[in-house]
Amino acid sequence: MSNHLSPGQLWWRHKQGSTLNDLAEQTGFSRYQIHRMIMAERWRSGEVVITEKLLRRMIAQGLTVRQMAERCFCSVGCISKKLKKYKLKTRPAGNPKWVR
Repeated sequence: MSNHLSPGQLWWRHKQGSTLNDLAEQTGFSRYQIHRMIMAERWRSGEVVITEKLLRRMIAQGLTVRQMAERCFCSVGCISKKLKKYKLKTRPAGNPKWVR
């Protein structure tokens, strides 16, 4: 297989089940390079990419779900789905003095 796959092709193959290791082996790029190309393509295409690490950082800053959504340029519902996906909890609504 040629290492001349576009980022879009890499993303598509990854969505079809190819692992980063598989793609790296097929293309000659490192796993890290493949990951960066796929993430860049997801951002370019408009897919909302919100990592668990980013959410944890925003929770630690004490941001509300609405503030998180504004920072990530997405809806409150999108943030809520990601919080549920990663099993993360935020402070209770209306309680700015939330203690962990």
